[in-house]
Amino acid sequence: MYFDSVPRRNGHVRINTALSGPELFIPGDIAAEVTSSGPLGGTQAVDNFTRRGAVDCTPAALSGAGPLLRIDNTPPFGGLRIPSLPVATSV
Repeated sequence: MYFDSVPRRNGHVRINTALSGPELFIPGDIAAEVTSSGPLGGTQAVDNFTRRGAVDCTPAALSGAGPLLRIDNTPPFGGLRIPSLPVATSV
């Protein structure tokens, strides 16, 4: 899933991955926080994401930029991989 456009307002996305292992692509200049909760699944954030408690954040989210995109993942067994894109596309 690609989140590569600059959001106009705060947003919230809920993803249930079940047994799959999807990838989220989020540019570092989009303020995004990704949480993942589940008994065996988890989040594998790479590149420029920073883990703050149970939340993986982009640099823009850490700096307080907005609007903020919150993504909640519920992976009972699957995982979620989050490589980041370099720069967002303006809409």
